[in-house]
Amino acid sequence: MCFLDHLFAQQWRFNFKDFKDSKPDQNGLGRRLPGGAWNYYAGTIPSFCQSNKVW
Repeated sequence: MCFLDHLFAQQWRFNFKDFKDSKPDQNGLGRRLPGGAWNYYAGTIPSFCQSNKVW
């Protein structure tokens, strides 16, 4: 678990400048989010995480 947390933090630091430099949307409410982030916010499963495996 610690390893995954470290990877998430490292990825966030790597892309933080891109996030800060991105322009707000047309309403001035938000900035560009990383790929797949909106899916989690909307409560849907991203297509790259779907699995039809039966255990």
